[in-house]
Amino acid sequence: MNTNIEFYERLKTQLEESQDWPGNYMFKFIVKQKESKAQIIALMEPYKGRLSEKLSQKGTYASLTFEVGMQSPEEVISIYKQAEKIEGILML
Repeated sequence: MNTNIEFYERLKTQLEESQDWPGNYMFKFIVKQKESKAQIIALMEPYKGRLSEKLSQKGTYASLTFEVGMQSPEEVISIYKQAEKIEGILML
């Protein structure tokens, strides 16, 4: 758990230094199961961003990219914390 806290602290610092807020942010998720895909889309739906999807060659995995307007690094981190609870998801 301590590693998780350190990761998000480091991410917050990187986000603060890398762009102006509020601003657009690009989330990328790789999902294997249809349920995971539906849960990620449901998580991101309220943000009304742009979604693009690319399937793996065999169709086993889907790469989902969401470009959405975010108010702060804390808002980005909040989404990642919610997404990490979804089974079968990789976050990039």
